[in-house]
Amino acid sequence: MLRLKTLCLVAALGSVAMGGSLLQSTSAYAANTINVKAGGTILSSALTLAKSGDTIAISGTVTSGSVVVPAGVIISGKAGAGKINFSSTTGSSRGLTINTSGSTITDLELYGAADNGIYTGIRDK
Repeated sequence: MLRLKTLCLVAALGSVAMGGSLLQSTSAYAANTINVKAGGTILSSALTLAKSGDTIAISGTVTSGSVVVPAGVIISGKAGAGKINFSSTTGSSRGLTINTSGSTITDLELYGAADNGIYTGIRDK
């Protein structure tokens, strides 16, 4: 019996040391996909609702002003056909601004921004 307790303790400590958990994962937040398309949800509204781990799926061509991407949010072109038209920006306005790490931009065509299509304000410390 003592040997069994020792083996269980060693297994539990090994699991924790390797980054595991003894408790079942019960995430309080499940990632969502927010669909953005012309005539539908506006990109700025989707980004306001988005939390880390969420995906914003762009389909077709959407028009947007300058927006800031929250940490950990994924913006992706749905089926590789997503486009964001930033032609409504003026002066030194940017398209997407990313000031935090962990965000991903993939399969998108960005055009029409007055300044940068994607601006990263992340600085090494």
